[in-house]
Amino acid sequence: MHPEESGAGSLIRNGQAPVVGHAPRLLILGSFPGKRSLIHTQYYAHPQNQFWQIMESLLGVDRHLPYADRIGELVRYRIALWDVIAA
Repeated sequence: MHPEESGAGSLIRNGQAPVVGHAPRLLILGSFPGKRSLIHTQYYAHPQNQFWQIMESLLGVDRHLPYADRIGELVRYRIALWDVIAA
């Protein structure tokens, strides 16, 4: 979701929906997505974030695949993602 302005003039940002497949075995928790992740509606979208490089090293998930394919690979490995702070 994109950042929204509240009536009081303060910036309210909402986190992303969790990524959960069938019967996940591992849950990776984040605190709150960064601006780039919110804009692109993708977990770990900033190019300096090491998450996708780590997934590539550990699981062989090509970090250059389209986002939907990378998420599909995590689900296949029964890994769930969730940012625990909603707003």
